[in-house]
Amino acid sequence: MTRTTIILLLAAAAFLALPAASAQQQGSLVLTSAPPTNALAADSTTLVPVKLEFTFDATGDLQTAGIPVSYAVTKAPNGTAVSVSPASTVIPTTVGADALGLSRTVEKTFQVVINVNKDAPADVFDTIEVTAITHPGTLGNAFMGRTVIPIHIENAQAPCAQATVTGPPPTTVPAPSASHASTSAPAAPVRVQSAAPASSFPVAPVAAVGGFGIVGAAVGLLARRRG
Repeated sequence: MTRTTIILLLAAAAFLALPAASAQQQGSLVLTSAPPTNALAADSTTLVPVKLEFTFDATGDLQTAGIPVSYAVTKAPNGTAVSVSPASTVIPTTVGADALGLSRTVEKTFQVVINVNKDAPADVFDTIEVTAITHPGTLGNAFMGRTVIPIHIENAQAPCAQATVTGPPPTTVPAPSASHASTSAPAAPVRVQSAAPASSFPVAPVAAVGGFGIVGAAVGLLARRRG
């Protein structure tokens, strides 16, 4: 084999390898999510679904065992514990697509689990960031996708109840009942002394008049004897 032949063979091999490598560079990994519809309460758990769309060419299909993908939470607000379920997945491949040189898109779904602590900051607007990365090994290039989920944490602590200060209750003096009146001590009787009738005379004046009559009769008897 001459030197020229070897150079031509190497050039042909490099030329055949270029389409697969360049096609793999044109793949994409996209994550799509929607924010929770309601504010997140303290001491609660919320699940947010996320859709993964991975587009790859025939080079990816050379991995007959599939293309592994891992998920990670790369940003979480204070007062929360965020995780991904499942933590990883595998993109299935089709060996037959390699001969056709076609690219295709595979979809996967996973969930972001948001736990809000009891002592989370109150009335906070923040975001959660989740990242996905492919691990193709030596047969392809790695791709990365990211999604941002806005959240609103409502008042974590319930407002303290305020004590209502009121004045002393009005004092009510009940009216005496009939039973109470009947058991009370009777009032002292009022003694009324009636006046003597006009035709009555006191005893002392009557005795005096009688005495004067006796004296007058004695004086008259002595006068008759002397005469």
